[in-house]
Amino acid sequence: MEWAGFRDINYRDNFGVYEAGDALEVEAWFDVRRAEWRLFRLDWNPSSANPNFVEVAIEQQPVGDHRINIKLPDDAPSSAWLLVADQAAQRFAQVIIVNGADAKTNPEVVVVRPVFTEWGYHRHGFYWNEQRRLPDKLLGQVAEVVPGSGRVLFPLRKVWPTLLKYPYRNPAHPDISLDGYYETNPRWLPAGNWAACDFYFDHSPLNLGKYYGTWPGMWTEDIKSTLPTYALLQKAGIRFRTRTDVDVHLGSKEITSAKVLLFYAQELMTAEYLSNLEGIIDSPQRRVIFFGVQGIGYKEVRYDSQAGLLSFVGERTKKIGLSGEVTNGVQPSWGRRDSEIFGFEFPDPYPNWRRMARQLKVIYPDHWLVRGLPTEFTYEVRDPDGNLTAGLTRAGGEYFVKTRADAEVIATLDETEIVGFGVCGNLVILSPTYWPSFGFYQKDAHPEVLEVLRRAVQCNGQLKR
Repeated sequence: MEWAGFRDINYRDNFGVYEAGDALEVEAWFDVRRAEWRLFRLDWNPSSANPNFVEVAIEQQPVGDHRINIKLPDDAPSSAWLLVADQAAQRFAQVIIVNGADAKTNPEVVVVRPVFTEWGYHRHGFYWNEQRRLPDKLLGQVAEVVPGSGRVLFPLRKVWPTLLKYPYRNPAHPDISLDGYYETNPRWLPAGNWAACDFYFDHSPLNLGKYYGTWPGMWTEDIKSTLPTYALLQKAGIRFRTRTDVDVHLGSKEITSAKVLLFYAQELMTAEYLSNLEGIIDSPQRRVIFFGVQGIGYKEVRYDSQAGLLSFVGERTKKIGLSGEVTNGVQPSWGRRDSEIFGFEFPDPYPNWRRMARQLKVIYPDHWLVRGLPTEFTYEVRDPDGNLTAGLTRAGGEYFVKTRADAEVIATLDETEIVGFGVCGNLVILSPTYWPSFGFYQKDAHPEVLEVLRRAVQCNGQLKR
């Protein structure tokens, strides 16, 4: 259990989204009475200069050795929260989302928490984890300790499966149960990897230290997607509520009646999910925002709501996946229908497909989404040697290309056809995946992220089918 600490035994009733005043029935593998339990609220209100985690007093009641009831404050506002347990010099944590009374009725936007994708990244989910072949482990260790070697070794690691006939498989595991502990996938968690905010960004504005993303129980995308999304919505003064992928899959009323739906970090969806999303996008007076999603539409999963089982179905690539892994050869049941619905698609991988983009160039400066803003923005991050390098895809993150004639491309990445900002009917795409995080971790250098988000949510009827 080194990669997980605790879980809500009623997780499948809420999927990590709570109302103010709710009680969590937490189960831990360690003795809960020997741990210090703490609750932090992410706060970046419109009058605050910097985002921070604010510690909040909680009511807690141990129930035996391995259970504890934790009550959220009755006046808790809508935000992302961190529940932390410090036990025997080890810190465990999970991000939970709270719907406060401040947006119980008539929210401006409903945020969709990407629980399918989150569980797909579980240590025993669909993506291979740290239990890699020894040669690849050795190459990875060399890349971490020898300055500059990553640029040489990474291409070798991508072809390694073919050369040695020891392919990674996708999916690494066919199913994942949502009833268990959420185990962090350490593939992304070495001190110098995606979860270390100061590795790719100049600083972390948060007050919990630099490596909070490495705590067991955290999802890697919480660092670059969840926290930036909720902080920016607060800073923009936008009233929001949160539902989940499961609600989209089931077509719940709160999803189908929402005026604005905002998706972040989504990659995995079911056939029902896509069908319901199509109906929402086609509905008048609706708006859908892809705020740094991943390869949405590219991979299909199946969800058994009775058993709480998420199963991998297939992905668009027939043989070799995005990181050189061998796929199962099954393609999504919808074919390329996603590109017709969205007007954009995450393209099939090609040589040098994740090129290192540094600039976002506005090519339609009179569009309402960007009118009055600069026409060129530069995004940089720090590489393992501490040098500034191209930032838009350096830290990972998927992007889109235009697939429908009526889709509008507002901005592109460098001098390419890759979409930065795009609009098609009632859909707004803000891409690539980690573009929003620049408005959080490099907020002073990139105020345009906050402004474009505000315009996408509050566009005053600019979108039309």
